[in-house]
Amino acid sequence: MSNYYGSRGSFRRNRMKEDVDPMSSMGNIGDVMLVFACGLMTALVLAWNVDLASVSQVDVSDPMQMDYEALDQELNGEGSNYVQKGTVYQDPVTGKYYLVED
Repeated sequence: MSNYYGSRGSFRRNRMKEDVDPMSSMGNIGDVMLVFACGLMTALVLAWNVDLASVSQVDVSDPMQMDYEALDQELNGEGSNYVQKGTVYQDPVTGKYYLVED
């Protein structure tokens, strides 16, 4: 009659070998990086006292739907923080843009 530990009394030899997958923990590293990046961005916004209420967004995804008058008012209206630095010209043949600074 053999006991639970085997015939020689060694528990380690009779234990089933478990397959080791070295890549099994790599899935969690991506989650840790995302949490760290979000925490870092939040900490920077709070430390630098960024006023997120003053951020405006202009949608230029559909040029046919774009309101050029609203964009002009946004860029050149009173209280605008934008400063014109030059004029841009496009070559119709090559499609390249050229910036002429004042």
